[in-house]
Amino acid sequence: MYTSALGVTWARRVAGAALGATVAYHETRLDDARVTRWTLDVGASREIAPGLRLAAATHFFSSLSARDPAQDVYAGVEYRVWQGRLWGDEAIVRGRYGLAFGHGFAADHQLGAGVELGRVVALDLGVTREGSYGTGGWRPAGGVRITIGKYRVTLARDTGVNQLGSAYRVGVDARFR
Repeated sequence: MYTSALGVTWARRVAGAALGATVAYHETRLDDARVTRWTLDVGASREIAPGLRLAAATHFFSSLSARDPAQDVYAGVEYRVWQGRLWGDEAIVRGRYGLAFGHGFAADHQLGAGVELGRVVALDLGVTREGSYGTGGWRPAGGVRITIGKYRVTLARDTGVNQLGSAYRVGVDARFR
């Protein structure tokens, strides 16, 4: 089984808010079964006070049904807890809370903290409470991001509920200005 996605993203700052949209094509295969679909995702983020950011986005949005388990609506808040020098570099510590809903079962809750060191290395740890299809449960997740020039490489691990369905994620993005 595997899932692949290919998309195009547009992002821009408008009136102090970060706005973005992605159109993507998804293909999932399991043995001989194959499912494909197009998604349109939109998101917005805005700092409403110094160090306090609110955000909302859709995830894999492909139908107007609030019961489609393949999609989510996200809302989140992030607060800059501390900013200063750490080991000779500028460091920022942030606390985060997120909510995922609109996927046909109880809402998911995410709570975490992140440390960014000199805009080169970032570490994140968090816990997630999934509404899930059955009995929900808490699980840990963690990630690291390294910036090399205009490229950012992200590695993350999510254990899955009761160690079932764990995921490893790898991401590479580039910033062109």
